[in-house]
Amino acid sequence: MRHLLTLTSEIARRVSQKTLIMHSDYQCYNGVLSLPQIRISSLRDIEMFQVYLCLCILEKSVASIQQELFPLCIMLYPPLKVSWELVRTLLRLLSQEMQNYLGEEHVHQFEPYLTTLNEMFGDDVLPEAR
Repeated sequence: MRHLLTLTSEIARRVSQKTLIMHSDYQCYNGVLSLPQIRISSLRDIEMFQVYLCLCILEKSVASIQQELFPLCIMLYPPLKVSWELVRTLLRLLSQEMQNYLGEEHVHQFEPYLTTLNEMFGDDVLPEAR
């Protein structure tokens, strides 16, 4: 966990860059992903997800994700026109980057919490509005 905390900004930057490439034309409420203020918000959100993952490790529980992070995202993302598919992309990329930076032995500790996040934001729980 300590190792991840030293890397959160770098991991967030990489996830943000890859997301921007994959969703280059994506438009949320305040503009396209490439706008500086949107990139700053995205970095903050990705770092927040990582901090919550660390909190889960410390608490040995998914409660903080279920009771705090998830409701916050449910409340904020739809009005900001942040799609659940974009969130799912961020989570996939976050898992990949954590694997790249931390290695399998450390990522193994985060796997149950990453799985919970992916399930909570899954298409069967949060389908895109049609």
